[in-house]
Amino acid sequence: MVILNELFDEKSSAQLKANLQSTYSYQTPISGENRSAWDDAHGNIPNAKITNGGVTILSRYPIMQQEQHVYTQGWGFDAMAKKGFVYIKINKNGQPYHIIGTHLQSDNSERSHPKDATVRSSQMAEIQQFIRQKHIPKNEMVIIGGDMNVMKDTSEYHNMLSQLNVAPPSFSGHPYTWDTEKNSIAKYNYPDLKPQYLDYIFVEKAHVHPEKWDNTVIHSQSLEWTVTSWGKTYRYQDYSNHYPVVASHSQ
Repeated sequence: MVILNELFDEKSSAQLKANLQSTYSYQTPISGENRSAWDDAHGNIPNAKITNGGVTILSRYPIMQQEQHVYTQGWGFDAMAKKGFVYIKINKNGQPYHIIGTHLQSDNSERSHPKDATVRSSQMAEIQQFIRQKHIPKNEMVIIGGDMNVMKDTSEYHNMLSQLNVAPPSFSGHPYTWDTEKNSIAKYNYPDLKPQYLDYIFVEKAHVHPEKWDNTVIHSQSLEWTVTSWGKTYRYQDYSNHYPVVASHSQ
């Protein structure tokens, strides 16, 4: 199962999903798009935002239910996007799993504004409210993942663990998911900012959960690719400005 964020460009997103189709045969639509393709859609759906929510989930296992939710609040640049979460229920070898993929409010400047965290908190509250209202059996696992835009080991991080009712994972691999020193895309766009850990995959505590849960950041690099704009060529060696996080567990 893969959670993807920031699929805002229609053409490139369709190409990416098509290229992954042979491995991940079951795919949701992108959040904020094609309401009729979802089993249910809720939240602030009938709005006039400029772009979609950019979240999709890909699965090797059959998707039994797929829903989208658009957050009530968003501000700054994020107010133009239908940010929210995608929920799926999958069947893995006869066992149901529930997965929520999201992309929370981003900071609106190089210095975080207090309202950024306030909006993220309200969005997390909507996730928890949704989980409670689903009445998911306690013996079925609930996973929450995505770009949370919350820095690890901060007071907001600990508030997030409490608000989402998730266990803190152990961490391994690369020390940052958004690295302005190692990642060529992040470095170009934000050369003056320090690297940050912003992306997580959590397991919810009110339902069955493993004793050990790990988040591993993969420092993956691509072949060099270029973009030419206004006569200048930019060269990159990364797939994204964020590194992927892989979750694993043991009993």
